[in-house]
Amino acid sequence: MKFIDTSKDRWHTIHGEDGPMVTLTPAPYSLLTRMQWNSVRNHWPAGMPVG
Repeated sequence: MKFIDTSKDRWHTIHGEDGPMVTLTPAPYSLLTRMQWNSVRNHWPAGMPVG
């Protein structure tokens, strides 16, 4: 069994100071909340990994 080494994990969440950020700059390997995704999906670059 292998565990995720967080120092080498490319995937990351995007948080503001007091919760999820509303204004996002597209970045590869971003883990977004549903609300974040709904706000950026129309202009998210095709082929850029997002989860």
